[in-house]
Amino acid sequence: EEEKEAGDGAAKADREDRFDRSLQRSLNSMLRRDCRVWNVGRAPAPTTEILEDGTVKVHRWHVIYQAKKKLYSYRFTTNPYLDPIERHTRHHVHEDIDIESLGSALRRFEGTHDFRAFAGAIESNERRSGKVKGTVRTVHRVDLVNEGGGNYRVDFLLRGALYKMVRNMMGTALEVGKGRIG
Repeated sequence: EEEKEAGDGAAKADREDRFDRSLQRSLNSMLRRDCRVWNVGRAPAPTTEILEDGTVKVHRWHVIYQAKKKLYSYRFTTNPYLDPIERHTRHHVHEDIDIESLGSALRRFEGTHDFRAFAGAIESNERRSGKVKGTVRTVHRVDLVNEGGGNYRVDFLLRGALYKMVRNMMGTALEVGKGRIG
């Protein structure tokens, strides 16, 4: 009996895996070549909670609120020119930049800090919603990656960011690298 159940479970997992691969292939066939879906998998099953008044609340998995970590990547070049093909995906830094200073500034963002100063339009959003938003966030890691040929990528790994927080952190770090702020 147990072997049959184990076999049924393996068969179900195999069907789900084939479906996931088929879905990924189908989605990619409809997308432009410069946009890809990868690592398709199933979301966790919904959970239920019985509230004090006896009502049942169903919690469905939500990509934004229940993701454990998110990776934000910013790309820039220090070349005298920006490759036209990358004009929508890479920032062109025109001025001289000290990569060591930039890296040092980026590492200071790691850890748990109040990032209110880096949030965009937080006061107006709070006034509009009537809710005060917590601005303490944890940045697990910041990596400055040399992609070669004057091209760089900065990866921010964090659980969640405030509106425009990572963009503003990157802009501030670039200003440090340019020597405009200390």
